[in-house]
Amino acid sequence: MRTMNQSPERGLDNPKYIYKDDFVYNVGLSSALAPAASQSAVFNIDGDSDFFLVKTTVHAMVADDGTTYSANILPSVTILITDTTSGRTLMNEPVPLPNIAGTAQLPYIWTIVRLFKAKSTIKVDFQNITDAVTYSDIELSFNGIKAFLRDLQ
Repeated sequence: MRTMNQSPERGLDNPKYIYKDDFVYNVGLSSALAPAASQSAVFNIDGDSDFFLVKTTVHAMVADDGTTYSANILPSVTILITDTTSGRTLMNEPVPLPNIAGTAQLPYIWTIVRLFKAKSTIKVDFQNITDAVTYSDIELSFNGIKAFLRDLQ
């Protein structure tokens, strides 16, 4: 069985990368997410590097209240992640956010490291599936490896 680092085409050992570093792309709501409401957010992968997604984490708040370790909010929200540059969606339909993103202490680890190429645009569609809770903030973090390209041409 091949691991990510054994693939010369897509792996981190590819000689096209001159440097690698831990990095986090974060995407959040632009306003509160009311019951049954939807909202989309996008972020762009920097042009100087590819990004290998390893883990996802989420932080949610209701009524702008902070959370504690013992009272982490499990948002009743579904998400759909799409790499709009390649046209690929990372799931066949929206999935509950807690199924695809954990906490900073217990992150969701992707089964296979996912490559987002330099200059890609990533879209996340959020849907509040409750009929009583408004989320004042949801922040979804894409934790991974930023691999800087040797030749930017």
